[in-house]
Amino acid sequence: QERVGRLAAIQQDYIAQAEAQTQSTQQQTEQPVQPAPQFTEEEKAALEEERRKPLRAKAKELSEKLGVKVKIAEDLSDVKESKAREQLLKSVVSNGKQKVAGWYNQATGEVTIYLPHAESVEDVEKTFIHEVVAHKGLRGLLGEEGFNVLCDAVWDMMSESDRNRFINYPGVNGDKRAAADEYMAHFAETLNLEEAKPDMWERIVAIIKQILDSM
Repeated sequence: QERVGRLAAIQQDYIAQAEAQTQSTQQQTEQPVQPAPQFTEEEKAALEEERRKPLRAKAKELSEKLGVKVKIAEDLSDVKESKAREQLLKSVVSNGKQKVAGWYNQATGEVTIYLPHAESVEDVEKTFIHEVVAHKGLRGLLGEEGFNVLCDAVWDMMSESDRNRFINYPGVNGDKRAAADEYMAHFAETLNLEEAKPDMWERIVAIIKQILDSM
């Protein structure tokens, strides 16, 4: 643990030096660029293992809190589903494409978190929520009380045009919570939530996180 801490400190020191060098270059002060620190394969593995520990812990915490099974894939050999393997390989070779950090198995009701592509605890949380919302639904994720809190908050964030549109949906009958439910279902139907309305989805996710933290 102490050794990993020293290695991490070396990385941070290098990053700080690189940032300082960038600032100096912008000020037209020429200085030699410091070479990147060289780690052995063993040291790289130790740093990566330390990075993954909190990601595993967050995935297990969400699994227990939400009652949704989770599988943690450490590398491609842990992925047995052919379609998932294909998507992972595509996301690696396609420049600029967002890497696949997780998916939901409809047959098993299980969320898989692919650690090589999960960049942070926040990334794991966002991926988990995305998959459960898209396939299990928000009411199943939060429970009735938490879902009502979310609907109230989303109604407050909706634009006037969206309110007018969804309050008149069949079966809504002028109920604000039902209108907000229909509004969010409009995202989930695409199974591509971030692409629907990125700013609004980010705000909805933030509220969901707050509700989950209070559970």
